[in-house]
Amino acid sequence: MSCKKGIDKYMFCTNSNYYETLVQYVKGKSSDVKKDEKCNDVKTSMTFFNNVQAKDICEEFKFLYKSFSTYPDGKTVKNDPFSYYDCYFLN
Repeated sequence: MSCKKGIDKYMFCTNSNYYETLVQYVKGKSSDVKKDEKCNDVKTSMTFFNNVQAKDICEEFKFLYKSFSTYPDGKTVKNDPFSYYDCYFLN
């Protein structure tokens, strides 16, 4: 799904409890997050807060993205699992 222009970019804030729960879900699955080896080649000269590495950001983002289709019941949604709010939250 691509983002749709003209929709309020901050409407996802009305679902902030859901997104906070999803972020906590990802943090609780840290061993699963680290399994994504496609982030090993991410390199940057940027310095992030608390010395977080770009590889870690990549892994968490990819796991969070995948979690939209399986959270909270662990089943994969066959139809498009994303809402426009999800898209703006990820951005």
